[in-house]
Amino acid sequence: MNSQQVSLANHLHRLPHPVLAGDRKGTILYANAAVQRLLNHATTDLAGLSVIERLSANFDLSLERFQPVLNTQTPAQWDCYDPRQQQWWQLDLTADAHGWTLALTEITARYRHWLLQETRVNELEKCWQRFHTLTEIGQQLLWEIQGER
Repeated sequence: MNSQQVSLANHLHRLPHPVLAGDRKGTILYANAAVQRLLNHATTDLAGLSVIERLSANFDLSLERFQPVLNTQTPAQWDCYDPRQQQWWQLDLTADAHGWTLALTEITARYRHWLLQETRVNELEKCWQRFHTLTEIGQQLLWEIQGER
């Protein structure tokens, strides 16, 4: 490895987000320190393992999701829930002619905020529907009263 490659590897190893990289067969060739903390495995133990077998259970990574990215070299992104750690993750998978890179970003706080916002919107919609119904009833009563006169 030249000095630029060593520098890049050191930079990737210190990233706070888990990052994995591998060959076109789906074999893990690199995992940074954040992957080690997330999966509770030494990064050297992950090298040579199948990314699909290692991440399918907790991160919704399947051959059906992985293979099209490799074939078309079109990036894919999805969110998934890891019940083991009770966290939401966003996964970004990219590929080129030589292999793939998978970056994971923990989005639990963002997801909870989104759920809270959606709950608030739903409550506002329910209030609007009740208000609309009461307005219609009030209008009908007003017409009935005016019609009796």
